[in-house]
Formats: sequence, structure tokens, C-alpha cells
Amino acid sequence: GNLIEFEQQLKNPVVLRNLTLTNIYAGTIFVRAANLDMLEFETKVLVESSSFDQINTFVYSVFLLNEGASLEIRNSSFNQITSFEEGGIIDAGYQNTKTTIYDSTFANNTTLKAA
Repeated sequence: GNLIEFEQQLKNPVVLRNLTLTNIYAGTIFVRAANLDMLEFETKVLVESSSFDQINTFVYSVFLLNEGASLEIRNSSFNQITSFEEGGIIDAGYQNTKTTIYDSTFANNTTLKAA
């Protein structure tokens, strides 16, 4: 299931700042455009100064981006993330998705299935 789901298409992003997610099992943050006819308005999420620790995503990744999604990560850490499928932290395998990462740390993460 989805831990958090964003579908809004606004000019300004949803901001997740100083967020801590720890010991989560099968939780995904799902980002997508609700209206594919209006992709000029992306669903934007900014993650800033946040930590993600000991997360087992099971099937999906921590962030699942569908068409029309934009994700920016700044000054965040991802530690001990385990996924049984590909894309353990970010899965952005759709058209019209954007991912930008700045000054972040990824450590001790495992994906059990090759992409």
C-alpha cells in the first residue's frame, strides 16, 4: 500500500521538511499527476533535511513516480533500505518524470532483484 500519495498538480511543490521515517514495512510514497491531460502542471514533491531508515519496501520503492511526477531531494539520508524488486529507493520508470538529488547520503541499502 501507499504510505503517502500525492496527485495534486500545482505551481508550488508539496514540501516534506525534517521528516523522519523509521522501521516502515511495505510503505511507498507515490507521486503522480492526477490529470494526464494537464502535464504542464506537474505533481511536485520536495523532500528536505529528512531521514529514511530501516525501510523494507517489499515490492515498490520508497518513492514511486508515475507520469507527471517531479521529485527533488535535498540534504536527506537513506539508510538500511531493503527492496525485493528493482528501484529500492526511487522508481521513476515512466515518461515525463523528473528526479533531482542534492547533498544526500545513501548507505547500507539493498535491492534483491536486479533491474
